[in-house]
This record gives sequence, C-alpha cells and structure tokens, in this order.
Amino acid sequence: MKWLISFFESLFGTITSIVSLLISLVKSLIEFLLSLPMFISTITSVFGVVPSFMLTFVTITVTVSVILLIIGRENKQ
Repeated sequence: MKWLISFFESLFGTITSIVSLLISLVKSLIEFLLSLPMFISTITSVFGVVPSFMLTFVTITVTVSVILLIIGRENKQ
C-alpha cells in the first residue's frame, strides 16, 4: 500500500512540474512580446543619431550581427 501512495505522490509532483513549466513559458513569452516595442524604439533612436552617410553601414552591421547571433556562428578565435 505504501508503494501506491508513493506512486501518486510522484505522479502529482511530475504533473505540478509540467504545469509550472508551461506557466513559466507563457509568462516569458508575454514579457518578451511586451519588451519588443521598447527594443524597437531604442534601435530607432540610435539610428536617428547616426549621420546619414553612415546609416547604411550601421544598418548592415547591426543586421549581420543579429543574424550571426540567431544562427550562433560567431567567429571565435
């Protein structure tokens, strides 16, 4: 009988962990989506300060940096 109680305690612990993980994932996704407008406004304000002749080079540099961070192929020497 003791093994049955232990089984249900373990099952309840597993289900609690899975529900906690799902709640954490949803909260993180909401926080990420809420922080996107602030990120975009910060990037826009940085591009507003750059002189017009350098805007193309800065845009290309930022774009390539973000792409390299996303795919994870940084040049580590």
